[in-house]
Amino acid sequence: MHATVLVTEWGDGDGPSDFDNIRGVVEQQDAKFTSSTYWDWKQSQQAGCSWSLFKCAVGPDNATVPNGVVDTAKLKVVSRVIPTAVVGTIHSFSYNDTTEVFEMRAAAPGAEAEPGVNTLVYVPAHVTRQP
Repeated sequence: MHATVLVTEWGDGDGPSDFDNIRGVVEQQDAKFTSSTYWDWKQSQQAGCSWSLFKCAVGPDNATVPNGVVDTAKLKVVSRVIPTAVVGTIHSFSYNDTTEVFEMRAAAPGAEAEPGVNTLVYVPAHVTRQP
């Protein structure tokens, strides 16, 4: 069938080993060409505040403050450079969030390629490294 899946609603804590887990998950998803949606909801202090993409911002009544602060360290791992449309056949791609290096291997069609059709790569706004 050559179809992929969409991994929905996944997350992990914010400890050092949790970041290793998150990196491992996104690396496996990339290797299998699998898309995903990371938890972007905001947690309350009572819930632990570590699985979300937002840092725990606690108000005076111990409730989560609306529009809390994004956990930029976690965002850097889960929002990464990825190919969104590839002319030809993609063989592999990877992105290193520490070095901000993206690599992709693909076989593009020859002269029969349709003019104006391009390979598109998504680069998140937080990526600052220039080629």
